[in-house]
Amino acid sequence: HDARLHEDTIHRGPAQVIPAVREAVHRALIDGEVRLLEPIQNVRIDVPSEYMGSASGEIQGRRGRVDDMYQEGDLMVIEGIAPVEEMIGFSSDIRSATEGRASWNTENAGFRVLVDNLQRDIIGQIRERKGMKQELSPAIDYI
Repeated sequence: HDARLHEDTIHRGPAQVIPAVREAVHRALIDGEVRLLEPIQNVRIDVPSEYMGSASGEIQGRRGRVDDMYQEGDLMVIEGIAPVEEMIGFSSDIRSATEGRASWNTENAGFRVLVDNLQRDIIGQIRERKGMKQELSPAIDYI
């Protein structure tokens, strides 16, 4: 709620405040059940109608969602969203699935909460990459 800083500017700074609030902020994050967000993108695929099923399967197979399908001239247009992480390798896979006849584009669509069953896995991967212990500290340690 409040911090009283040293009156001399030489002794005033982050080193005076950070140690005092570190544990409180950490406990608040654990108690608040923080959720990871993942970036998502809008995907639009223009494809001949005979390849519509395989093109929509590429989006759905990547934890994506097909929102709309409609015909525009001789082509079918598939619109949906998919997580950015899952779109790695999409270009070669969509070319293979449609024999190179699809054209597509993607654009940023913001962020959404990562599904619950992936939260622990992703947090574990991040902690391993950073060299941290795998067990999360329970809130009881901070009482």
